[in-house]
Amino acid sequence: MADSRQSATVILHKIEGENEKVIFQVLPEPNDDQTEIDRKWKGLGLTRREIEVSSLVCQGLTNKQISKRLYVSRYTVENHLKSIFLKTKVNNRTGLTHKLMHL
Repeated sequence: MADSRQSATVILHKIEGENEKVIFQVLPEPNDDQTEIDRKWKGLGLTRREIEVSSLVCQGLTNKQISKRLYVSRYTVENHLKSIFLKTKVNNRTGLTHKLMHL
């Protein structure tokens, strides 16, 4: 009988820790396609966090949804977006999505 168990590699990323409460985010191990996308986006001067925000924008999430997903305030997301727009030389989310999808 064949063993049906599958192994998976995950990355634990500490995102918050205070008052003895620590929150971790479980991230799947990036595949080759995601690694290539990250490399291209980093070539624009984006930080790892800006890449995360950009990716969520490209998925159609609102600032509020992004803030909940990344455990940051809506204002932090807005600041990341201002920086992302400057670095990518676009003026809005649509322009950002178009630029990043056509790299």
